Amino acid sequence: MRRLQLAFYLRGTEIVVHYSLLLPVIWAVAGDRLWELALLCGALLTHELAHLLVINGYGLKLHRVIILPIGARMEISGLSDRMDLEAPVALAGPLNNFFLLGLGLLVGSTGVVDGYLWEFFLSANLVLAMFNLIPVLPLDGGRLLRSYLGETVGLVQAERMMAHWGTYWGLGFVALAAYLAIRYDLFLWVLCAMGVLLMIHSRSQLSQLSVRSLQNLYHRKRNAEKRVHPPHIEHIPAYSSETVVSVSKRFGRHGYAIIWVLDESLILVGTLTEQQLRAAVNEGKARRSLGELLDKQ
Repeated sequence: MRRLQLAFYLRGTEIVVHYSLLLPVIWAVAGDRLWELALLCGALLTHELAHLLVINGYGLKLHRVIILPIGARMEISGLSDRMDLEAPVALAGPLNNFFLLGLGLLVGSTGVVDGYLWEFFLSANLVLAMFNLIPVLPLDGGRLLRSYLGETVGLVQAERMMAHWGTYWGLGFVALAAYLAIRYDLFLWVLCAMGVLLMIHSRSQLSQLSVRSLQNLYHRKRNAEKRVHPPHIEHIPAYSSETVVSVSKRFGRHGYAIIWVLDESLILVGTLTEQQLRAAVNEGKARRSLGELLDKQ
């Protein structure tokens, strides 16, 4: 993935530009749409600046920005501990575009401006705002939903759920583009490209979650070896069909986990310890189900 992006630092923040950003540039140059590209870049720039203003207003630190054709993904230090702030940060971008849309309509009603470029400006801001409110990561709508799910099921579980949803949304975009092309001879390559990018991002997110889960298990083992006092016991219910890696993502930051394994009828079939799950990971059995681990006992 690193080969497909250009990275540099700006005032301590890593800026990563994905090479797929060349797609809209090629579209503009090939179709003589440089003015449209300039208006679209302006709408995107003010969108991201609105996010940045709210981030700075709350005293958060912007660690990394990944710029994609579908928008920018921001990695903000400390935000995982302040999930109540993610909603206002996420809303800032779409609200900015709705403001520009309203401003454009107000100016247009005076008759000062009109024509194709003015209509494109209005359309760009409307589409950018509505598209970013789709509830899938890395879009702002996905971050809004993650802020809610993070408070109810936990941040790691929320990100795992949304990574799967992102794959489904991407498949839906590609299927819709294929249907329009076959049924109406209308090929919307932008819709198809966005679907593919969403699927790639979702698969990458799932891989990162697996790596973070394994790293968490390793650090928990190191901390457990250093403990002097008895640890706090965490009781985690899980279905026998769940995998080792999926259950390990629900471990808290502190304490020692006991997993109560249930069947589909919610009947207890056995218990497993955090140590047993760590051993399964070390043996390359992270994808095994809890039921299989119990059968081996």
